[in-house]
Amino acid sequence: MRSTLALLGPLAASGEVDGEQYALLYDRVAVEFDHAPQRNGTQFLCENGVLTPSPIEDPARVDERRKAIGIKDTEAEHIRSFGDSKICK
Repeated sequence: MRSTLALLGPLAASGEVDGEQYALLYDRVAVEFDHAPQRNGTQFLCENGVLTPSPIEDPARVDERRKAIGIKDTEAEHIRSFGDSKICK
């Protein structure tokens, strides 16, 4: 995953690959392998049966980063898209 992420970074920046897919991979590597905050707000934790966002690096600017990479919805809209349903165990 790390080697793919390194290859995709410049391609995402130039628009040659889907920025949203790059953001998903970037956040997955940060959260799952580096145990670091995610950058784009794409990863969630299951807490008490409810999905909640994993910690986010510089959360005040997450929507700027999402927009820059090509993600159409804001972090708040992304969270609302899951609703209040308990979808994890």
